[in-house]
Amino acid sequence: MYFVPKRHHRSAAQFFTEFNCLRGTIDGLLNGNLGEIILDNAQNPNTAVATIGFVFASGQPNLKLLERSVNFQPNQEVTVIPSSSNWRDTINKLGLTREFEIRDRTTFKPREIDVTKLMKLFGEPPVGFQIDQLSLNELKVAAAEINNNLFGSFWEDEQWNRNGVAFGVREKNNYVCASSAFAAGENVIEIEIATKAEHRRKGLAACAASHLIKFCVENEVQPSWDAANAVSERLAKRLGFIKGSSYSAFVFLPQ
Repeated sequence: MYFVPKRHHRSAAQFFTEFNCLRGTIDGLLNGNLGEIILDNAQNPNTAVATIGFVFASGQPNLKLLERSVNFQPNQEVTVIPSSSNWRDTINKLGLTREFEIRDRTTFKPREIDVTKLMKLFGEPPVGFQIDQLSLNELKVAAAEINNNLFGSFWEDEQWNRNGVAFGVREKNNYVCASSAFAAGENVIEIEIATKAEHRRKGLAACAASHLIKFCVENEVQPSWDAANAVSERLAKRLGFIKGSSYSAFVFLPQ
């Protein structure tokens, strides 16, 4: 078992070319020095398992590496995305000791985005709400109040200060919705959105996401969208994303 130093993550890129999903997350892994990559050996590796919010399993199936990455987070849901169906038997073996569910996900790709139209449709928050670009400290507050996934795969403040970005919708002084970079690489981010339950269906997610997308266009950054449910799919379409491929993820439940 070999842990690839973050500055050398790019050397394992051949293991992640088969993934057509979560490209912002994978780019953050390889180019943004985020997450961790474990190989079966350093000299002539056949397997790579990466953890960056999700667990990506690639190459020759290896139960030991997969078990280490999944069970390293025993009290949280852990979503495993394999590079091929060859991993299914290995996943099933791990499932003998930890329950998992199969959930469908869908990739979305951005078309040419008309920022003026986007902001006209979604940029103005409803009456009683304000939209702000968030500092790191403001994002931490928003994440604690709404959903910790908003801070994404940035394990260190310095990583977020280098590539992170977020927009939040607040009611008075309380953030109730935010859209942020779950991961970021050289020129692509993975979009994360969360809204407090009592403020859903008010257009807040579309507002926050539209400002993040505008930021991406203005800074020549590609926004990557990966939908885990029908609500996320509908929002992606409303914001002008094009539906790509669907795939199965294996979600290991908390122990």
